[in-house]
Amino acid sequence: MATVVVGFRLGTGTRQATVIVSQSGRLYLAEGLYGQRGRVLRPRVSHGKYPVHTQVAAFRAEHADRLRRGYDKVLIPPACVRLERDEPPLHPHPYGPNAPESDPQLLEEFVAMAPSRPQELEQAIYDFLTTIGLPARRRDIPRPRTATAATPPRPVGYTRILAQGGQITSSPRRPVGYRITPETVRLHVGAAGDVLEHGEVVELWAALDAWLQLNPTPGRPSVNTPGGTPSADDGPT
Repeated sequence: MATVVVGFRLGTGTRQATVIVSQSGRLYLAEGLYGQRGRVLRPRVSHGKYPVHTQVAAFRAEHADRLRRGYDKVLIPPACVRLERDEPPLHPHPYGPNAPESDPQLLEEFVAMAPSRPQELEQAIYDFLTTIGLPARRRDIPRPRTATAATPPRPVGYTRILAQGGQITSSPRRPVGYRITPETVRLHVGAAGDVLEHGEVVELWAALDAWLQLNPTPGRPSVNTPGGTPSADDGPT
């Protein structure tokens, strides 16, 4: 008998965490350095009436907590996977000396069999619950905004390029430029350059957004900046 699980793996660039919920209501977690198995924790179990749904709620919370802690690199997208490995049955009182043991092989099989295609967390959870025959309600999944008058088509196109694994680069004719991939933002001067941290990207975006609000079209700013020199077009003072 196969074991159906839902899981994901997120990373920081140096560390990674893998989280899985199985159809028996176990939540598995392993974390450590890139390229290593890491520490596999004893699985969590629920003593409530709906153990799988309880662990799915914990699964969502773990995903959100990891993102808040800087695990923003998707190494394995959320996915529902049917494993060939069987889980041992839970003890009627699965705590204390009867608590389930850690199972590194189950996590390794998930890593080996998980598809690489991008998928939303909520869709993976919905697939998992319906596959094992439990009630499931589709949650609304935020979608990228479509192009409107307030959203120029170019950012929407850039989002599509990055979502498909492409990259956005500045003109090669300029010695100063940038290269943006789904994982990094890199600024360079000639052959030398550096990758920005996530917080630095946010600060740069905020500064550029502010600049574009002052300069909505090519030409002079739409408002006077403090200490700025008036243009001849501003008329007499």
